[in-house]
Amino acid sequence: MGLSEKCNRLGHYAAAQDIPAAVSSQPPYPITCHKQKAPFDYVESLLPELLHHKVILLRPSASQREDQFPVLAKSTQCQACFHALRLVKALQNEAESLLQQIPRPFVALHLRFEPDMIAYSRCAYNNLSAASVVAIDQAQGTRQVLGKELQKSWRRRGKCPLTPKETASLLLALKIPSNTTIYVAAGTGLLEFHALASAFPRAVQKSNFLTERSLKALGGSRAAAIDWYICLHSDAYIATFTGNMDKMVISDRILAGKQQNMILNRRYFAELEGKRALEISGFIWQAHKQDIISGHNLPVADCFCHEGGTPKP
Repeated sequence: MGLSEKCNRLGHYAAAQDIPAAVSSQPPYPITCHKQKAPFDYVESLLPELLHHKVILLRPSASQREDQFPVLAKSTQCQACFHALRLVKALQNEAESLLQQIPRPFVALHLRFEPDMIAYSRCAYNNLSAASVVAIDQAQGTRQVLGKELQKSWRRRGKCPLTPKETASLLLALKIPSNTTIYVAAGTGLLEFHALASAFPRAVQKSNFLTERSLKALGGSRAAAIDWYICLHSDAYIATFTGNMDKMVISDRILAGKQQNMILNRRYFAELEGKRALEISGFIWQAHKQDIISGHNLPVADCFCHEGGTPKP
């Protein structure tokens, strides 16, 4: 049984069709369901309103009462939310237009090496450009960079973001051809992109397809939404960090039956200091091979699997 089959055992309980236009076009009817508002019975208080109005909005959030849901209800709600996730029409048109411009096949790479990300991690890096050092210093603020010994421990635990150069080394060790088209999904101010592009000349970003004016108009959340859309529809997805974006993209892709997904292992990479290039290549391939084949270690949402997490084959 494949990964997507295993992780869709509960899938038939979730909504399998799009919401009818007659329903999706009407504004939702607000219902307050604070925990403090007692008694609150879903069958008596919520169901009649749902049947009458067809579309309801729970305030402040349904999550305030999720602890009362049975496991099956939680799984159904979770999968229904993933299935229902859509971009607003205008933003989807922008994302689709960008997607059509990227040569196929391509790999979507979520690369986390922005100044704020590095500052948050408190990791130190050598051999960065002067511009990158300035950007990191500005984002650092009052955060102290970790001491040498703690830094070493932190890196070996896989807590430090991979640089674009380190990422390129990992991709080459995993036998990804240097002429592969790579769409780099990243936040504002990605540093050291040239280090990745020197190893993969066909690496591209949003800036390769959008004008500077269009990029500024996107803003942070809109740009992230476009990256999500491109990653969801890529031929393969690779992440350098396990954050909210990666959890959502990989879960979405698994739900769609797309199993070409992988998280680069920062902990393995940290163990390679001092080793020769040939040793590094062999070690990285062996360390990731099982992950590539099985999908093991992917951050799939618990509601897609019978026992939570991603099962081994």
